[in-house]
Amino acid sequence: MNATATIVLPIHNGERTLRCTIESILNLAHGMMDHFEVVIVDDGSTDETFETACELSARYPQLHVIRQPFQRGLGAALDRVRRAFAVTEVIAHDGVGPIDVEELAGMLRQSSRVAKAPSGDLAESRGSRRFAAITALNARMQAAHRSVMGFRRLTLDPGIEPRRRAATPLPLSAGLLNAYGSSLPAHS
Repeated sequence: MNATATIVLPIHNGERTLRCTIESILNLAHGMMDHFEVVIVDDGSTDETFETACELSARYPQLHVIRQPFQRGLGAALDRVRRAFAVTEVIAHDGVGPIDVEELAGMLRQSSRVAKAPSGDLAESRGSRRFAAITALNARMQAAHRSVMGFRRLTLDPGIEPRRRAATPLPLSAGLLNAYGSSLPAHS
C-alpha cells in the first residue's frame, strides 16, 4: 500500500453534500495512510461550495481548496493541482457522478488499479416484462458507468512549455528617436 496519496475532488455545486463527504474521506484516509492530502477544486460553482470548502480547510490541515472561475472540467482541475502542488500521481474523481467513499477505500487499499467486472447480480423484479427489461437495462448502465467513471489513479505528465515567449517591448533607442524626431510634434 502506498504511504502517501493526493486525492483530487473537482466539485461543481456540491455545497449540500460536501461536509459529509469530506469528513467521510478524511476518516477513511486517516486510518489507512501515513500522509495524505485532499484537494477540492471548486469547478465554477454558483452556490456556496467554495465557502464551505474553505471552512473545512480551516478545520483540517490536510485539506486544500482551489477555485476555478468557471466550469472547466477534470482536465483543467488536474492541471491546476499539478501546477499548485507539484504532484505527479493522484487519485482523482471524475467530477460528474456522486462520490463513492467505498470505491475510494478500494483504491487506497490496492497498490495497482484493478478493473472490477460487473457483478451481474440483478434484483428479482416483479411485474411486466417491460418493467423487468428496464430494470435490467438500468443495472447494466450503472455497472458500465461504475467501470468508466468514479475514482481513478492517474499519473500527471509535466506541462508543456510554450515555444514562444511573450514579446517584451523593446525600448526606443536614441537613433530611432532622432530619425523620427523631425516628424514628431515638439513638446515645450
